[in-house]
Amino acid sequence: RVVVKAQVPASGRMKAGGIRLAANAAEAAQAAGELLAAPVKGFPVYSVLIEQRLEAAAEVYVGVTYDNQAQTATLLGSRAGGIEVESEQQIVRRAFPISAPLSDYVGREVAAALGLEGRALVQLGSTLTHLARCLVRWDAMLLEINPLILDAQGQWWLADAHLELDDEAAYRQGALLARLGA
Repeated sequence: RVVVKAQVPASGRMKAGGIRLAANAAEAAQAAGELLAAPVKGFPVYSVLIEQRLEAAAEVYVGVTYDNQAQTATLLGSRAGGIEVESEQQIVRRAFPISAPLSDYVGREVAAALGLEGRALVQLGSTLTHLARCLVRWDAMLLEINPLILDAQGQWWLADAHLELDDEAAYRQGALLARLGA
């Protein structure tokens, strides 16, 4: 069982038909062919990603964004990961200054607000702290993981991510852009 994902620079691919589920190799090949033959959200599909389908005990949305006007960053989290986050009204927000490193405690606060406990809370808190550090290091405007899947064994899996870099800082991020093929 796999997931076939059209690789296009757009969110909302699942609702737009750009992500397909396949039970076997033949279905995966058919889904890949169909995705490569038609645009998704107005973008041509030049490649697909085929991944193992994960059984989720829980899905969350996490992210961090930067507000130029306020000159502050905000951690974001929601228990409604996947395609439902776009309509989710209960997004936890925690602003923080980028002038000092974010402590693990702040990430754990957001994880606790999402109702997580124990090991899952500590791990998600650490993930949020790392997202915040990446936002600063990479001159990003937005970095999000959706969905971040918790399996039945208590292991977190990053199923999809989105990164938006600050165009005005691209000259400082040559190595990152090269790694991303941009």
